[in-house]
Amino acid sequence: MANPARLAPAALLALLLAPSARADWTVLPSVSLTQTYTDNVGLRSGDSARGEWVTQASPALAFRHTSQRLKLSGSHEWNYFAYGRGGSDVFGGTRRSQRQYQAAGQAIVIDELLFVDASVDAAAPFTAAP
Repeated sequence: MANPARLAPAALLALLLAPSARADWTVLPSVSLTQTYTDNVGLRSGDSARGEWVTQASPALAFRHTSQRLKLSGSHEWNYFAYGRGGSDVFGGTRRSQRQYQAAGQAIVIDELLFVDASVDAAAPFTAAP
């Protein structure tokens, strides 16, 4: 007997290629850029608190597909943080980034009998570089 996990990609491909599944794909790229000043970038107490400018750039890509039998959507966002002051003993001159993913899908496999509804989201941990 065939492994059901191995059949899933073939079933998805069959749904996408079926004549009733013909529909347009929407792809939406975006980017945002923000500059923030914080008076305590390291969340330290008392005299060790330091102020600093933090720049955040967030490019993203979202997609959507809708047809009679299949609905898919998803997105990927990359958050990139740059800390301004090179002389700071907290984060000065470092860069940090984080990636976030999200996808969802609903499929009608057999009318009035078998439906599949799945979603996933994940975030990669922060990475830092000098």
